Amino acid sequence: MKALPCPKPALPLLLISGLAVLATGEPEKPQLSIEHHGASGQVGLQWQAEPDAIYLLRHKADLLDAEWTGKHGMQGAGESHTATLDAAGNRGFFRVERHDLSSAELALDPDRDTISTLDEILTGGTNPFLNRDANTNLLPDDWEAFYSVDDPQADSETPPDGLNAYREYHAGTDPNFSNPVSS
Repeated sequence: MKALPCPKPALPLLLISGLAVLATGEPEKPQLSIEHHGASGQVGLQWQAEPDAIYLLRHKADLLDAEWTGKHGMQGAGESHTATLDAAGNRGFFRVERHDLSSAELALDPDRDTISTLDEILTGGTNPFLNRDANTNLLPDDWEAFYSVDDPQADSETPPDGLNAYREYHAGTDPNFSNPVSS
């Protein structure tokens, strides 16, 4: 099998029948080690993550696909970093991209949740490729889970304070306790 070139600074790899194979690499690039965990069906990717660098893990099911789909993002800390993938659900091609903090790529918002890739990785600890509002009701999933709220129009406090959950979220107040409404 001939390795296909991949844009820098990517380290592409190929998963075939659950086994990962490094497709290309250059001596000056960080080493990428690949470990297959047989019975669990998981593949671990490990590399030395440079401090103050951001790494994006991307996937492509087929080389004919036009775009690489983001899977995960993380900040380097000057130590080894491991990403674990389920081989059965992630067959195809992967690449790890290294970006400086000033990279224009990190200013983008691929999951359209109004939080940039860089901010999600550095401050939120969330995945910049997964939308934080899975049910598209304009309330972030983590906020809904924390306050046990899923209806943006609900005003469920006793007594009601006149603020529905959507307004409570944007006001930064607790939707489970009455808040005085200022006129």
